[in-house]
Amino acid sequence: MDNERLEYYGSGYPLIIVNKLTQEIVEQTVKSFAEKAGGYWLKFYHFGGFMGYIDDILFDQLKAKQVERRKN
Repeated sequence: MDNERLEYYGSGYPLIIVNKLTQEIVEQTVKSFAEKAGGYWLKFYHFGGFMGYIDDILFDQLKAKQVERRKN
């Protein structure tokens, strides 16, 4: 973090490490996660729920919506 002059480490890996737990640094980190790889890890965390458990019902619903969009 010091070498790259960042207040956080992560952005692309499912782990966030910050120098200080402040609102500004957390917001900066979340924005970085949203910009990298189309927000993949941010989406994963959101849909992963507690302990990374992905609800099969929710996953199936999202998959069905994506299939429907591709058909159209």
